[in-house]
Amino acid sequence: MIVIQARPLVDSSVQLWPPLQTVELSFRLDREYLYDLEHIQTLLSFIEFGKTNWAYMFSNSKGAHQIVQRQRSLYKISTPTWVPRIEEQEITYVKWILVDMRMGRWKEKDVDVILGYEDHYLQRVEATMNGYRRLEGLDITYAVLAHVISGDGSVIGVVTEPEVGRLVQAQDRSLVYDAITRLQRRNLIYCGIHWSKIHILDGKVRLSNLASIFYIEDLGELEKKAEKRHWQALEALFASLDPNDEEPKQAPERALKPIAYQLLPGCPAPERPRFIRFLLTTYLPQGFPNKKRFSKSERTNARSCQRSVVAPSVESVSAEGLEVDREDVTDLPLSIHRQNNRQHSRRESKLLLPGQPYWHCHRRKGPLLLNSSNGDSDDSVL
Repeated sequence: MIVIQARPLVDSSVQLWPPLQTVELSFRLDREYLYDLEHIQTLLSFIEFGKTNWAYMFSNSKGAHQIVQRQRSLYKISTPTWVPRIEEQEITYVKWILVDMRMGRWKEKDVDVILGYEDHYLQRVEATMNGYRRLEGLDITYAVLAHVISGDGSVIGVVTEPEVGRLVQAQDRSLVYDAITRLQRRNLIYCGIHWSKIHILDGKVRLSNLASIFYIEDLGELEKKAEKRHWQALEALFASLDPNDEEPKQAPERALKPIAYQLLPGCPAPERPRFIRFLLTTYLPQGFPNKKRFSKSERTNARSCQRSVVAPSVESVSAEGLEVDREDVTDLPLSIHRQNNRQHSRRESKLLLPGQPYWHCHRRKGPLLLNSSNGDSDDSVL
């Protein structure tokens, strides 16, 4: 995977969460998102996958874009591992849920994978590991099966049992209260009490989002936090449940439609197209750097381009023997450009095949993630 970081789409003063953006702003964000994606597509053949974990996309006053790759030092997880350490290549992904959550297969088993690709999400992975260790022996979590490591041996993710338990129902009150009581006896606070984060599997409680487990040594402070985070939250949760509703429901993350593949052929593209999982995230760990910070050799080796690319239609892709689900592909018009080649001097609408970007309509304060292949509760703050 490589992260491509570009400049923010809108000024940081614009409030985008809660989602208060106007139709005009949403349209502009969509347009700029597709505009940047088009330039990435144009420069796709110049990206050296596997060379670095990070890249920056610059543009000049003439509209030319350039991608400069650089290896970036990321946060190192220090929590000791306790189950097998595996490389990410050993996992076969079958569904991407969110930017840091995926479903897959490992050793012929269905698994869930939590991965960190930059400092913020790596810290969440570490917090998740700490949460699992603190709850050991209580039998209220999904089992941890493996730790995912990068090429240098650093831990970057956790592989767990799939979170397939049903959502909590009104008749589960005593089970849930008992689980939270036992958790609190260890001086722990679970800030993830929410209808989507407490599951029931085989008659037992299974907690999700263990990055929201906190240890509090002072008993007075523990009781104070527990009153709000545990007992008031549980009362509100069960008050919202219909006692007559006994239909099992799955966690909302498992019902999400997977992030679709992006069909991004190179430019020109006579070769077999490269399929990419493309995610857009709002989180930016550091500010966007000045291009002058890069060495002359880094800037020289990067390629720049102003060309436009026309992605093939679904029909032409299918004709090449590639399977494309029409429900996962949407043709959206991009801006109209004039080709420099005289053979294409007429004005022509460009079509791209975008998938489902993460945080599609939000401010892009964060990076764009490319994974190449050929062929309502604040639970993070105590």
